[in-house]
Amino acid sequence: MSENVNTLEEMPAPQREARKKLLIIQRLMLAAGVLSFVFMMYTGWWLVAALVAELLALGLGIRSLFLMPRARSGGFEYTVLLLFLLGIAYLTFGTVVQLVFVEQTNAYAECIQNALTLSRQGQCNQQLQDNLLGALLGGE
Repeated sequence: MSENVNTLEEMPAPQREARKKLLIIQRLMLAAGVLSFVFMMYTGWWLVAALVAELLALGLGIRSLFLMPRARSGGFEYTVLLLFLLGIAYLTFGTVVQLVFVEQTNAYAECIQNALTLSRQGQCNQQLQDNLLGALLGGE
């Protein structure tokens, strides 16, 4: 069983089919991850689209994780996939926080966009912290 298989044609049929399916799923997963990263740069409904793309990438990643043993993937492929899943989970958490505190994050985005100096950007950061603390404590 320790034969060295170099090409897709040399693989047994079930393994070849699993590898083809895995490649398609991983490409879709990567596309959804990149798309979600791009959508996160915007505010409003784009954040909802980013969350949908992130959840799709997570689902495809988990699906490919279960498909990898049938495709006889190596340890490097598992490592890369797990790092990708951790990254997408981190982005998903950030998107959920932005959606929960949508008013505060929109105000911060507008403030930063209009800030021309470093001191003004610092004021925007302080304003965001104050707004988040106020929202967490129940005041607005």
